[in-house]
Amino acid sequence: MAQPVDPPATESLPPYEILHFMYGVGTYAELTILCYGKRFHITISAENLQGDPNVEGEYLSLLRKLDSDEPFEQNDDVGDPMEELCFWIAFKCNSEMRVLGSERQPQLHTLYDWFYPDTLVLTPKIIDGRLNVQSSTPSQQFLQELTPNVELPSSIADFGIPVVPPSKVLLPHGTAGGDLPQRPTKVFNERGMPRFSKQPMSVKTQIEKYQYCSIRNMIEKLHAAGIVWGDAKPDNILVGADDNLWIIDFGGGYTHGWVDEDKEGTMEGDSQALSRIVNFLLDKSSE
Repeated sequence: MAQPVDPPATESLPPYEILHFMYGVGTYAELTILCYGKRFHITISAENLQGDPNVEGEYLSLLRKLDSDEPFEQNDDVGDPMEELCFWIAFKCNSEMRVLGSERQPQLHTLYDWFYPDTLVLTPKIIDGRLNVQSSTPSQQFLQELTPNVELPSSIADFGIPVVPPSKVLLPHGTAGGDLPQRPTKVFNERGMPRFSKQPMSVKTQIEKYQYCSIRNMIEKLHAAGIVWGDAKPDNILVGADDNLWIIDFGGGYTHGWVDEDKEGTMEGDSQALSRIVNFLLDKSSE
């Protein structure tokens, strides 16, 4: 199905959660988001946008900005190139996502419900000079590829860390997956005991009150054990209910702006990210 899309200038994009973003050879990019109570996997390329110079030019400009070798420094005047591109892609598909979205907010009972929402594949294309968004239903194999699946390195698995299936992790009663598809921040075990709680303030703000050396010490201990963090960034540092810091996401990959591509998956990359994290936190604390 394809629908012409001419989003009004006043049209707003509701809160959404970026689950996955990648760009590779040429002008191809993929964005997976939770929005309107569903998961949308959007594939886009400049080739599919030919026929509207304005739309194609906007996309290529944002892509070049993302692909720039200049280091990204976050401030109030300059936005994150990746977030800007993701927002642009989502906004161009907003009209179609709103039509295809769930009429009723799905009730989320377990993490399994959050990981396996209704999913559609969207492809923006210029047809007869107008932007159309084509939608299709993904195959079961592709759905499995979209679902997060972390394989623990043997160096971590050897510690005997318990693995809990998402169907056994309960969400707070009444959690809805409609217009506010934020990542769950509080879950319960089958006995109803809370297993993790986080204050509503952002992780970045919470970390500011801690000594920066705590993060450095954790990374040094990981490296001493031969473990690479990988996707090192402030969003992967959590603050537990007991005010301890927790480093998460050892599933590989890296985030543009925190680790250079040529240092992905290395201890040098962790050190580079650590330096940028500390500078970021120092800048935040001086505001």
